[in-house]
Amino acid sequence: MVELSEDNGSVVASVGDTTVTFSVTAPDGSKRPISPESFSDLKAGDRLSITFAGFAASGKSRAWLAPGGYSLGEGELTGGVATINGTIPDDAPEGDVRVVVSADSEDGDSLVVALGVTVVEQLSETSWSWLLIVIVALAVAGGLLVPAVRRRRQST
Repeated sequence: MVELSEDNGSVVASVGDTTVTFSVTAPDGSKRPISPESFSDLKAGDRLSITFAGFAASGKSRAWLAPGGYSLGEGELTGGVATINGTIPDDAPEGDVRVVVSADSEDGDSLVVALGVTVVEQLSETSWSWLLIVIVALAVAGGLLVPAVRRRRQST
């Protein structure tokens, strides 16, 4: 049975003596908290760091998004520990997805854990800036034209 807990903004999945820790860093380098209580929002470009502990002394660890099979990377288990740093791709499917990880346990069994997340559209700050500039420009143009038209009408 998988137990989920939170540790300083990261989600820790524990199965027996093994743990998988999920943490998220935004493209600007700031840590983004995620929660085991609900689907946390991830955006394209977010870096997902996945740390494995208590697994087989050697072998491979893998991480991917499902559905879609977008690989987040592979890691080499050394002494039962590995880390995968993967980036949410720009073409990742929006909506509820799973971050799926797998690695061999000390018993040699493959252990698979999935964490539910929501991939949300990242709105470009540039497009909102341009929209604001256009609105202000239209307001200024309207403010200059309306009084001029009124003066012409009053003078005739």
